Amino acid sequence: MIPSIPALQKRFSSYRTFSSSGALLTAENNLIAIYFCLGLIGILHHEMWRDEMQSWLIARDSHSLAELFENTKDEGHPALWYLCLYGLSQFTHNPLIMQIFHLLIATGVVVLFVKFSPFSRFNRFIFPFGYFAFL
Repeated sequence: MIPSIPALQKRFSSYRTFSSSGALLTAENNLIAIYFCLGLIGILHHEMWRDEMQSWLIARDSHSLAELFENTKDEGHPALWYLCLYGLSQFTHNPLIMQIFHLLIATGVVVLFVKFSPFSRFNRFIFPFGYFAFL
C-alpha cells in the first residue's frame, strides 16, 4: 500500500527536525567535508587500473552515441555509466575527470545517508569510512 503524501511528509519531517539542531548540523557538514577531502587525496594518489581505463577509453574514443552503444555491448558496466563518461569526455580527455565525477557521486551518497537515514547517530557517522562507502 502506498502511503499518503501527508504521511510521507510527517515521516521525513522528523529526520529534518532531528538534523536541524546547530551542533548536529555542523557535525554532519564537517563529516561530509572530511569525507570529501580524504576522498580527493585518495583519488589524486590512485593509479587507475585496466578496467577503469577500459571504460574511459571506450567513452573517449566513441565518436557518436550509436558508436558508444556499439562499443559497450560486450562490457559489464551499465550503459548509464558509459553515457556519463561520454559526456565528460566531450569536455576533456584527461581521465582524472572520471575520478572526480565518481567522488562527487560518492559524496552525494554520503550526504543522503548522513542527513536522512533512520539509523542512529553513531551508525551514520561511521558509515562513510566503512569498507563499502570509502573510496
